[in-house]
Amino acid sequence: MVPQSNTNYDVIVVGAGLSGLVSAIKLQRSGKRVLLLDKNERVGGLCGTFTQGGYEFTIACNDFGQGLVKLFKSLDVDVVFEQKKTVVHYLDALIEAPLGGAFIKALVSNEPKQFLRFIGGLIKAMLGRGFPVLGQFAEQTLAPGLVRDIVQLPAYLMGVAPYDLPSSFIGLDGKYGYGYTKPATPVGGPQVMADALAKRFTSLGGVLCLGVYAQKQVLLDNQYQILIDSGEIYTANALVNSTEQVSLYEHNTKRGVPLSMLLLTIDKSVEFPVGVHTLVHYPPNIETWFPQIDRGEWPEAFAFHIFKSDIKGRPDCYTLNCFFYMPRGITSPSLQQQQRYRTYIDAHIETLLPGVLSGIQYEYFMSPDDFETRHGMSSRVMPYIHQGAKPDNIDLETGIYRAGHTVYPPGDHAGAAVLSGALVAEKIINA
Repeated sequence: MVPQSNTNYDVIVVGAGLSGLVSAIKLQRSGKRVLLLDKNERVGGLCGTFTQGGYEFTIACNDFGQGLVKLFKSLDVDVVFEQKKTVVHYLDALIEAPLGGAFIKALVSNEPKQFLRFIGGLIKAMLGRGFPVLGQFAEQTLAPGLVRDIVQLPAYLMGVAPYDLPSSFIGLDGKYGYGYTKPATPVGGPQVMADALAKRFTSLGGVLCLGVYAQKQVLLDNQYQILIDSGEIYTANALVNSTEQVSLYEHNTKRGVPLSMLLLTIDKSVEFPVGVHTLVHYPPNIETWFPQIDRGEWPEAFAFHIFKSDIKGRPDCYTLNCFFYMPRGITSPSLQQQQRYRTYIDAHIETLLPGVLSGIQYEYFMSPDDFETRHGMSSRVMPYIHQGAKPDNIDLETGIYRAGHTVYPPGDHAGAAVLSGALVAEKIINA
């Protein structure tokens, strides 16, 4: 789709993921004339759905924080959220996340010294003192066991080894108001949420063009000129790039391990727990098995998690995503390598969801290479592992604004991406 009537805009936003959509809405609401472009035929970026084998599956993003919910509400986006919990299976223990009062009470009663050491270490970490990475925080603060492993759960969820996740990550939720302590899921799934953002943008008069690739951009006479693949040229006073900012990182910057996933269609007779979004198989000693994955070695044990797609699907079945990490460097595993992981998953998935194996109607193993080919994006949760500040939201040399989860603010999740988009919009409005 190419805009027909106008070639001159106040702002052009490249990339209609969540950050680009939020930035475009805020700018359009402020009175700017905005053109939003995306190379894909749908909006949402990593937050959406796709069809595989005739069934609809979630792409990647699937639950969100209250900061995102509040931001969407402030923008009058018509989307409904519900709160669901995560249940972590750790040996014979079941831990509900986010960690609630019952877990803290049990910790105080059964392991008071661990609790005091944890609180003391947490305060130091939030103040940026003492422990640069989460693995060091856990090793020097807590004795081996459940609490030490659970504290390092965020490293698994972000796709990095505990020795690579900054301890300051613990304090980001409160500092930036991400609100992941009360996770929310959009009713109808992430594509419904993304489409609601797009609908809000166009209802304000914004112009949305999908399937359009921005080939070249130049600054001429204080205006940005964008050449798209159809040969059309569009101009604007300001330009926002919300795509992944690969060029801002050194080529040898370490990256998170990309997600692999097993896509499953399950008979509805297999009941997914009510009020639960995610079920996690989390074996002990993450300090052993995730570093093995990070080094490209085959672990004897590894974590994986499953979630039911919040999609209005068929009456006889529903879809599940099973997320896990193959050894670093294996992005297109052989059938034998796939089966090696599948054997382990089959041995433990019934503990998470009894009856699931006999209820499978369809399955597909999606490798990181498959994912990138299909979606044009990486499946990494944390694109780049960085200990310092993220790149700024404006290129001082070109004046181009930058949004998304590879630039400020820190967080590497959807909450950080939408906040980034909102901050960029405010900078342009107030310029």
